[in-house]
Amino acid sequence: MNKWFLLDNGKIKGPFDLTEAQALVANNPYLYAWQPLYSHWTPVNQISHFNVAADIPSPPLDIPEELRLAFVEEERQLVTQLDKLDSELTPISDDIAEVTGEINRYLELTQSLNSEVSSVIANIEQQFAALQQNLAIKTKLN
Repeated sequence: MNKWFLLDNGKIKGPFDLTEAQALVANNPYLYAWQPLYSHWTPVNQISHFNVAADIPSPPLDIPEELRLAFVEEERQLVTQLDKLDSELTPISDDIAEVTGEINRYLELTQSLNSEVSSVIANIEQQFAALQQNLAIKTKLN
């Protein structure tokens, strides 16, 4: 959440993205800033996002209740969405585990079949070699 609110002489301005807030702070280094991750208004010269060298202004009012409640509601909605996604991901994880098990079973089967096929091919090659040898002997005799 990079929504910034600025307090200027008791008037709340915002929301601003960080770039907009930095531009406003550059023109007025005596502002206070707040974002939902903060518990209170903070002088901009004490926030690392703002490069300000100024005296600390007098403290502002508390964060307005309607602004705080709006962000609490937004957080609740996000938690609800995350819970829904989590419940949807659980069956998908189970399906992935099942598919992985099937893949492992097929790998074992194909490895087993590969060795059986190799054994059969080797046997056929031996029989073919013996037949060629017998044919060569019979050809010499005739």
